[in-house]
Amino acid sequence: MDIIEKEPGITEDQLHEMSDQILMQLISTQHIIKIDQHLYSKTYITKVKEEITDTLNQFHKEHPLLIGMNKSELSSQISTSAREGKIILDYLISTGYIEQEHYFVKSKEFKVKLTNEQTQFLNELLKNLSSDGLKVNSIDHYFDDKMDKQDWIEFLIQQQYIVQLTSELYVEKEAFHEGISLLKRSTQETFEVKEAKETLGLSRKYVIPFLEKLDKSKYTIRLDQKRKWI
Repeated sequence: MDIIEKEPGITEDQLHEMSDQILMQLISTQHIIKIDQHLYSKTYITKVKEEITDTLNQFHKEHPLLIGMNKSELSSQISTSAREGKIILDYLISTGYIEQEHYFVKSKEFKVKLTNEQTQFLNELLKNLSSDGLKVNSIDHYFDDKMDKQDWIEFLIQQQYIVQLTSELYVEKEAFHEGISLLKRSTQETFEVKEAKETLGLSRKYVIPFLEKLDKSKYTIRLDQKRKWI
């Protein structure tokens, strides 16, 4: 309306051209942020950035062992629509304002840092798990009741120290891969549960979850009562 008042008689084509020029100028001066084909005011983006920063910092404070916050969870906590939240999160990741690792998002400055006491516990835990091989106890057995077991388990999985077989059974990574190597050396292209039990010296309590993990991880495929190496 202001343009028409200043330029009486302006044609539609001239108005569109002037509007495009003004828009491009606002984008170049970053008063308007263009993300793909979506336009946002700088004020709006700044507000959402601050909200994301506060949410991530609080998460890092409460869960210092975890590499980051689940991206979909973070998106759901932003006061935007799900679509807008994803667009802006992807933009902030692409510009390096925040970082993404697998399914997790973290602030740029955050790094997992273990205390000396935590490092000592980690080494002892891995030593015990390694010693137990594939015949591990329930994961509760390896933790003190006062510890934040769930964050520790997530940490161990995220850092690829352990492999989850069931909700209670977790094995040390090297023990898991050694089991795979031994089984593959000792069987043909296809094998049965009985062969795996005898080769690995495991009861059904351990061998079934182990074999199901091989299926899920695409090492093997189940064919009726047998499994085939992929």
